[in-house]
Amino acid sequence: MAGFYTVIMVLKVSKPFRNVSFHSTYINEILPVYGFFSENDNFFDTLKINLSDGVSVEKLKALALEYEVNFHYFENGEIGLSIDETTDIDDVIH
Repeated sequence: MAGFYTVIMVLKVSKPFRNVSFHSTYINEILPVYGFFSENDNFFDTLKINLSDGVSVEKLKALALEYEVNFHYFENGEIGLSIDETTDIDDVIH
């Protein structure tokens, strides 16, 4: 019985981390639809993203500020996006 309890607790505690992986994978797979591409071959919670042609960093910053999204802006024009266990599916799709 103690072993079964341990399995349940591990699954319960690890759920937020599975969500992190799910959300970052979803974002990585949907990026090409909008003309963006991830620089990461492997990732868990952080994506490094190339902006598509015609998208300026300044316009993206203004839009991100409006929607209260925080990106890391690299000097070469790429952006970084990190997901954590407080991110839910509504954050991802909106």
